[in-house]
Amino acid sequence: MKITVMGPGGVGGYFGARLAAAGNDVTFVARGSHFAAMKKDGLRLDSDIGKLHLRPVQVVADAGEIAAADAVIFAVKLQDTGSAAQSLKPLVAKADYVFPLAALVGAPLCKKDPIAATTTMTDTSRTAVRTRTRSTLAS
Repeated sequence: MKITVMGPGGVGGYFGARLAAAGNDVTFVARGSHFAAMKKDGLRLDSDIGKLHLRPVQVVADAGEIAAADAVIFAVKLQDTGSAAQSLKPLVAKADYVFPLAALVGAPLCKKDPIAATTTMTDTSRTAVRTRTRSTLAS
C-alpha cells in the first residue's frame, strides 16, 4: 500500500515508521531541519514494543512531489493544518483513505475546508491516539 504521512513527528512518525517496517510504501512529508535530518539519518523509533531505525526513508519537502497514495496520514500540528491540507489537496483527491491523527484532537481541521471537494473532515475531537512511545530523529 502506498501511504503518505504529512507531519512525521511523534504521532505521524510513529505510525509511518511502523507501517514502513511492515512492508508498506511510505513517503513522509517534512520540512526544514526535520526534512534534512530524516534525509540524512532516517527515522528512529524508541518504543516499549521495540526499537526501530528506518534508514533510508522516503521523505519529500513538498507533497506535490508525490504522484499518488492509497492512504494519507494527516498528523500536523494545529497551526499548520490549513497550509498542510491545502498542499495535500491534489493527493487527497486520489487517495482512498485519509486519517487525521492525534495532533488534531479537539480542533476543526480547517474552517475553510480546502479539501472538501473530495473529503470532509470537519471535527477530529473524537479521534484519540494514546501511546507511551516516542519517535525521534536519528542523531
